[in-house]
Amino acid sequence: MIHTLRSATTVVTIDRTGAEMTSVVCRGKERLWQNEDGLWSRHAPLLFPVCGRCGVTVDGTAYPIKPHGFLRDALFEPVAESEDSVTLAFSDTPDTRRAYPFAFTFLVTYTLTAETVTIKTEVRAADRDVPFSLGGHDSFALDGPVGDYVLRFPGREELRHLVHDGVGCLTGESVDYGTTDVLPLPADFLREGRTLIFDGIKNRSVTLETKDGAPVARVDFPDFGRLLVWHPGDSHMICLEPWLNLPDPAGTPDVPFAEKSGVLIAPAGGSRTVWRSVTYL
Repeated sequence: MIHTLRSATTVVTIDRTGAEMTSVVCRGKERLWQNEDGLWSRHAPLLFPVCGRCGVTVDGTAYPIKPHGFLRDALFEPVAESEDSVTLAFSDTPDTRRAYPFAFTFLVTYTLTAETVTIKTEVRAADRDVPFSLGGHDSFALDGPVGDYVLRFPGREELRHLVHDGVGCLTGESVDYGTTDVLPLPADFLREGRTLIFDGIKNRSVTLETKDGAPVARVDFPDFGRLLVWHPGDSHMICLEPWLNLPDPAGTPDVPFAEKSGVLIAPAGGSRTVWRSVTYL
């Protein structure tokens, strides 16, 4: 089932499967990737309880969780809805507990204000602390090749990319993109599933622009310290992904999930809230 949010200039549709935005039409133009060339069938999935390839070891037991977790295919239930906001919820099941041994409820609220979509996520814990990570994977439809675009930060940023291997684990190598407020998107690098992984982001906002300076969208992510950039093949799209955790390092024993950098804790009987927003320009 689809939920629709409306403002004077923007219409957002959200699918109950994955609680995923599937379309954002702003001032008559589609802003989300619609899989025109068949390279990627998603639009803006929610990543939980891990981002990327990240093991979940709890009390000495390693659980078989998939990269990006399991919310992308989960069926959510509506909690509240109005013309400009919807809250959807998903609670743990026997299947999720086999991969992630916690009782929880995950709520996501999408609120549309003019051209801005605010995405507030809340994790509620039952009878024990719930460690978790999460991230966004929002796509942005482009009018041309990815190399025609740049990322602009509000201040100078030390942009050091952490290299990953073929399965998505960190190799320990890095590539220095310099200290700057503008990153031309490297089309020659963003191929064959490779992802730019920037750790320790200080500017918690970034604007996607054309090389000529025309703004496309701004992503604000005050609660996230990592920013990833990905796109499939030669598609005219880019994904800007604020993450909490990093991928695991290659060839090392897994550490307890709750001790990993970026993993948050929803306390027993309580909750933890994280938010971000996308403004279409």
